[in-house]
Amino acid sequence: MYNSILTGSCSPALMNVIFTGNTGSTYGGGVGNDEESSPTFTNVTFYGNTASFGAGISNRGNSNPTVTNATFTENYASAKGGAVYSNGSHLNMSSSIFWEN
Repeated sequence: MYNSILTGSCSPALMNVIFTGNTGSTYGGGVGNDEESSPTFTNVTFYGNTASFGAGISNRGNSNPTVTNATFTENYASAKGGAVYSNGSHLNMSSSIFWEN
């Protein structure tokens, strides 16, 4: 899933979703947030995703994601951020679990 103000889908609200087995060629195997996007994720699971940066979720370009009650398990990044990669973003995360990323 890719969120960017440039694509017009910049602020989705997702609840009770599982992102599993996804691959990002560079950023965000499960989710990529970019260009001032402001998505909200509640009760979500990121499991077994891969990317170079942020296999579970990648946040860049002044994005403002909110993540609550998330579980990140066995996500693999070849460069940085197995579970989460944030650069130039404003991540708000609470009550989340990280396991074997």
